[in-house]
Amino acid sequence: MYEMSVLPNFSLGVIARGLFVLVKPLALWLSINFDTDSGLFLSKLYLFGILVLAVSGTNAHKRFYFSRFDQSMKCSEFKLTRLYQLYLYNIFLQVSILLIILGLASFIITLDFWFILIGVIFGVSEKISDEGIRFVQFSKNNRRLIFWAMTKLASVLGSLILNFIFGVDISFSLPIFLFVSAIYLTKKDLFISIRNVLFCFKLFGIRLLRNGLILLWADRAQISWVFMTMSFLYIDRWILQLSRPDILANYMFISQIAAGFLILQTTFILAPKRPDIVAIHPWRISILKWGSIFLALSSIATGILVLNLDLEFFSDPVLVFPFVFMGIFTLLAPLSERLFWVSKGIHRVTIDICLMSCLLFCLVLQVFVFSNSDINVTFTILFATLILRVITISFFLLRFNNKVV
Repeated sequence: MYEMSVLPNFSLGVIARGLFVLVKPLALWLSINFDTDSGLFLSKLYLFGILVLAVSGTNAHKRFYFSRFDQSMKCSEFKLTRLYQLYLYNIFLQVSILLIILGLASFIITLDFWFILIGVIFGVSEKISDEGIRFVQFSKNNRRLIFWAMTKLASVLGSLILNFIFGVDISFSLPIFLFVSAIYLTKKDLFISIRNVLFCFKLFGIRLLRNGLILLWADRAQISWVFMTMSFLYIDRWILQLSRPDILANYMFISQIAAGFLILQTTFILAPKRPDIVAIHPWRISILKWGSIFLALSSIATGILVLNLDLEFFSDPVLVFPFVFMGIFTLLAPLSERLFWVSKGIHRVTIDICLMSCLLFCLVLQVFVFSNSDINVTFTILFATLILRVITISFFLLRFNNKVV
């Protein structure tokens, strides 16, 4: 009886996670083939959306998640409700201020109003989806998860239909569809957030902005750490945007395919065990340890295989690097998840600042001292830095495994 009741819910979760794997590469492939700019604009939008997620990685959810999902903590329903409302209020206020700052800064740099406008719309939809999907995964509500996946897929199909009928570029219509669907799925939470912020605005007026800045300052270590983590994850694409924009769309498309290994890990191995990682080292969970190692080796092996097959699409060796990088990120994902729960933000960001400084120093030596601008050398240096990051975080977790520092 129990197995029968669990099976449909599990099957929905598998379907939903499979759709999540499909959505972004499908959208980019359609944009490359049907948009007037061969997918370049959507590639840049993806990067802008990542930038929004990178600068908006606040710590607003941590207290509520600890109380809601840590089995050792006993909280009343009233306290959970208050923590949930406080979480929504903080995240809405902080992200609103960050988006204003990011939008103004990006406009000053690019002077491209329409790109910034569409980029902010896409970034907001990504942030709403990120928060909503995280909560659904922690709650293990696979029926709700499939609604998220279906609306994302419907957004891609809706953009394709508009392209066929009216000739509207997918890169323009897709962010709007994703934005509308994200708002629809979180309308109750957004209503609570907006209501609370408006109520506080009536009480405090312009001082509400000051309150938001205080919250951001309190979360500065966490925001910096998320930004550094996302930078490591996407720095290869940011480098290509500056040095080789001609292959950016194809590289992004291959990165989306290679990300399938990371998404498979997150979907089938990491996500079901996330509540356990709050209290247990990830390598003590057998399926998480060996599954991550298997997927990491599989990703790297795929890159080596593709390189040796001498396929025309992979004529540029740079296009093989996404598989190599994703292999390292599958090892980093559970370690970073555990690091979040057992360390203070200042320790996490210090580790990443040191590693990023090391990477940038090596790149400066490469370009300005050795006069070498070969992108393959640059990505090899990045690969070595990511290996060093795995070793550093592993050592930190072993050193401080049973206590919060």
